[in-house]
Amino acid sequence: MLVMQRLILLSALAVLAACLGAQSSGAVAAEGPLCTPGLHTLSLEHDGRSRSYQLYVPDGASAGQPVPLVVGLHGGWGTGEGFGKQSGLMALARSERFALALPDGIWRAWNAGSCCGRPARKQIDDVGFIARLTHKLEGTACIANNQTYGSGFSNGAMLLQRIVCERDDVFDAIAPVAGPLMLAQCSKPSAVPALLIRGADDPRIPLVGGDYDGSYRASLNEMTQSLIERNGCDIGKASPLRVHGADCQRYAACTSGRPVLRCTVADTGHQWPGGKTFLADKLGPNPGRFKATEQIWRFFQNQDASN
Repeated sequence: MLVMQRLILLSALAVLAACLGAQSSGAVAAEGPLCTPGLHTLSLEHDGRSRSYQLYVPDGASAGQPVPLVVGLHGGWGTGEGFGKQSGLMALARSERFALALPDGIWRAWNAGSCCGRPARKQIDDVGFIARLTHKLEGTACIANNQTYGSGFSNGAMLLQRIVCERDDVFDAIAPVAGPLMLAQCSKPSAVPALLIRGADDPRIPLVGGDYDGSYRASLNEMTQSLIERNGCDIGKASPLRVHGADCQRYAACTSGRPVLRCTVADTGHQWPGGKTFLADKLGPNPGRFKATEQIWRFFQNQDASN
C-alpha cells in the first residue's frame, strides 16, 4: 500500500511539474483559453519578465473560421487597455470581428531605439516581446497566421516602425500614427504594406521633421521615401485618395506588390485622429473629421484581398 501511494504521489508531482513548465515558457496546455470569446487579461514570460497584455477574441472565431489579428501599441505613458479605448480599436474589433491584442510597455513606454525613456535606456527587448506575442497568438486555431497587422500611436508607432525594420516575420501590414523610425538604419529592411498617418499640426512629431526631447523625428516625407524605396514603388505614380479631413496619397506601383499610403491629417496635433482627445492645449487639436481607425482597418482588409 505504501509503495502504491508513493507511485501515485510521484505521478501527481510529475504532472504538476509539466504544467508549471508549460506556464513558465509562455505555452498554454490547451488552446481553448486563447480562443474563448471575450476580453481577457493575460501575461507572457519574455526575457525574464512577466509581460501583460489584453486579448479580445470575437464570437465565432474557430479553427474553421480563423480571424485576423490586430496588435495595438499604446503611446508613451499609456496602457494597452487605454489605447484600445482611445483609438476605438476595441469597439471596432467587436463590430468587425477581428482579434485584438493590446500589450503593455514596461514603465508605460517602449524601446523604439533612440526613444523613449527608461525602456530605451535599459534596452528592454520590446521587439522580441511583440514578436513572441504575435507568434504565440498565431499558433492558436482561431487566429489566422497570415493576417497579423500592427498599429500604434506615438512611441508605440515608433516601436512598430522598428519591428518591421529589424524583422520580417511579425506583421503582414502596418499603420503607424504619429511615430517615425527612431533608428539610424534598418538591419533587415524588408518590404511591408504601410499606411503612414500624421497630424499636420503635431508639435511633438513635426510633419516636416525636427528635434524634440533630445532626438530627431523624421518627417512624413522621409518616412514615405524610405518605405517607397524598401517596397520598390514608383514615386512618380502616386494616386490621390479622396478621404474626408486628410490629404492622402497611394503608391501602388511597387515591384514587391506591397503599397505605401500616407495621410496628412488637417488641423490635427499629436492625437489619434478621430479618437479621444487628450491635453489639447499641449498636444494640439483633434477635430475628428478623419477617422484613423476606420481607415486603418480598411487598409488592412485591402491587404487581405490582395493576398
